[in-house]
Amino acid sequence: MAVDTTHVYRANSEGNTIGRARLDGSEVENSFISGARWPCGVAIEGGHIYWGNAGTAKASTGRPAIGRANLEGTDADQAWVVGMLDVCGVAIDP
Repeated sequence: MAVDTTHVYRANSEGNTIGRARLDGSEVENSFISGARWPCGVAIEGGHIYWGNAGTAKASTGRPAIGRANLEGTDADQAWVVGMLDVCGVAIDP
């Protein structure tokens, strides 16, 4: 899970999505970002959200990956970083 000034973000591994809700628990969006593959872990930094895709991020490569999107959920890239053996959780150092 990750938290910013307005939302809490979480990986939904069963639904292959990244979800979010307002800090007061309202406006729950279970499919805020879709298309993840067994997402695991979420981090926020510099206007972006990052998550680990523990499963196949691109059907053609079959590799785990780190995904990234804008905090608004736009420009999601499920395979922003590829080439790792295993991905579960991410941490960002500004």
